[in-house]
Amino acid sequence: MTEKSVSRLPTKPLQAYAINEDPNTVNRIHSDDVAISYGFKGALVAGAHLFGHASELLTQAYREKWLSGSGLVMRFLKPAYEGDLLNIGFSSQRGRNKMLRVECKNERDELLSTVDFQFFAQLPEPSHLSRTLAPERKMVRRKIRWGSVRPGEAFPEFTWAPSDEENITSAGAHAKDLSLWESGLVHPRLWIDLANRMLTNRFKMPAWLHLETRIIARSSLRTGHTYRLVATPELKWRRRGNEYLRLYVAILDEDGPRMEIWHTANFLIVRA
Repeated sequence: MTEKSVSRLPTKPLQAYAINEDPNTVNRIHSDDVAISYGFKGALVAGAHLFGHASELLTQAYREKWLSGSGLVMRFLKPAYEGDLLNIGFSSQRGRNKMLRVECKNERDELLSTVDFQFFAQLPEPSHLSRTLAPERKMVRRKIRWGSVRPGEAFPEFTWAPSDEENITSAGAHAKDLSLWESGLVHPRLWIDLANRMLTNRFKMPAWLHLETRIIARSSLRTGHTYRLVATPELKWRRRGNEYLRLYVAILDEDGPRMEIWHTANFLIVRA
C-alpha cells in the first residue's frame, strides 16, 4: 500500500442520520413488514447509503485522488435503521494488509460497517472475468434460485451512461461540497448502486442482504461517457440454510476495465 497526504486525514468523525431512502425499492428488506418477518426490528437502511457517507470522508481527505489507482473493501456487520445517528471516522486500527480503515458506528457505539482502503503502488491485473463474452440476447429477469445462479456464466451486456442529474442527486445525499461532482466525476455512491442494479436487472430478488463489496478503481468514471458492463456470478455457497453469491462486475470502455466490483449478497435468508 502507498499512502497520500496522510497528515490531512480528518480527525473529527463525520456525523449523519441514517435514512431509509426508498422503502418501496425492489429489495423488500428495506420495508418494515418484510424486515421484521426476518427478525430485524425494522427496515434496514441500504448499504449504498452507508457507503455514500464513508466515501465522503475519503473525499474530504484525498479529494479526487482516491477515485483512481485505489482499492477498497466495505463490509456490513450490523444493520443500520432509520434515524440512527452515524459516526463515520478513520480508525486507529488497520484493516487487512495494513489498509486504512473507515468505521461507521451508531450512537450506541456499535460498529455497523467498515471500509478498508488503499492506494496501489501498482494496479493488480484485471480479473479474467473482465474478458468473459456476454451472450448476445436480451436481459430477461427470473426469480433467483440456487439453480439460476450459475458461476462463470455472464449476464447479457448492459450499457451505462451516467448523467449529470443522477450524479448530483447521488452526491447531494452525502457531500457538503458539490464542486468535485459538478465537474463530471462520478460520485462513488453510484458505484454501489450500479452493482445492485446489475443484480436486480438479472434476478427477481424479493429480499436480500448486502454483505460486502470489494472495488478496484483503476481510473475515475465521468458523466457523459457510455460504459459497457459485464457481470458474471463468480461464486455461490450455502451456510446454515442461507444462500449466498458473489457477483463480479466490470465497467469497461475501449481501453479495458475502468473499475472492477465484487458484490456479495445473501439472497436466501433464513427467517428468525
